[in-house]
Amino acid sequence: MGLALIGSVVFSMSNAQIFVGVPNAEQEASAYYQVGKMNANKGVGMPTVSLNSLTDYNPIVQTPKPGLLVYNTRISETLEQGYYYWSAIGTPHWEKIGGVENKFTIIQNVDPNILGYSPTGIGANAPTTITVGSSTATKATCVKWELNAGGNGHVYCGYKMSDNSGKDFGTVFNALKSLNGYIVTITAAPEWDFVKTNILNNSTNALNTPAWIGYTSVKTPGNSERYRWITNETWRSNWGNNASVQSFFATNNPVAAANGQCNMIAGSSYNANREWYSGACNGTALSGANVSSIIVEFNQ
Repeated sequence: MGLALIGSVVFSMSNAQIFVGVPNAEQEASAYYQVGKMNANKGVGMPTVSLNSLTDYNPIVQTPKPGLLVYNTRISETLEQGYYYWSAIGTPHWEKIGGVENKFTIIQNVDPNILGYSPTGIGANAPTTITVGSSTATKATCVKWELNAGGNGHVYCGYKMSDNSGKDFGTVFNALKSLNGYIVTITAAPEWDFVKTNILNNSTNALNTPAWIGYTSVKTPGNSERYRWITNETWRSNWGNNASVQSFFATNNPVAAANGQCNMIAGSSYNANREWYSGACNGTALSGANVSSIIVEFNQ
């Protein structure tokens, strides 16, 4: 009899409405939780966290349930202080509540005359495996940077060399050309945050070895050698007395532009922040680690 009574009480409490300082006459039948006017000089305190980026749920311990609400204290290029909820619409991301969020999209056109072909590939059709030189690479993950999350609508796919062999820039370029995609170009901080979080540090299938980026040295007739993005895109700039562009090179990189000079993302064992380093385009390793990761970007 005692056990039955306890079970009855627990069941009753679990289905009860909760009213804090609300007179009976003002209690709303549709409310599960209601705070009344008796607490007009107080508020409801929500958990405070320091978010990393709009698409990274850390420091929450696991993938949040859609609608999870937190108060963010960190200010960054893409984050403001305020309330955010976790949205599963499109690419899972934090959505700011109230006001106007500083979320904007800059979509640069890819110049097929510079790239050398028209990249008409579709990310959703990215194959499970691709041929890279004499080896095979296997798809690790594909993620779309949604427009409603401040993205460019492009799809980024990560591949791993099945035999862990290193591949030079030209071999990777030609392999991705056959997909009508291209070696990833990263021209701004929000794009780097997205690629780093969703591709490099993917929670289920991370890319831990070096990977080429589409930033390489080229010399045109009558002009000196210089670096440029293979798509002819331009950097996003930080203007001021000491203006700079939003790049993520390691100290003393990139090295001076020279014939046959390319750039890559470091492996996690060499640089935990995955900064960028220069290297010979015909090279296949960075500090002993094979360039065996590949990131392909599709415009759709």
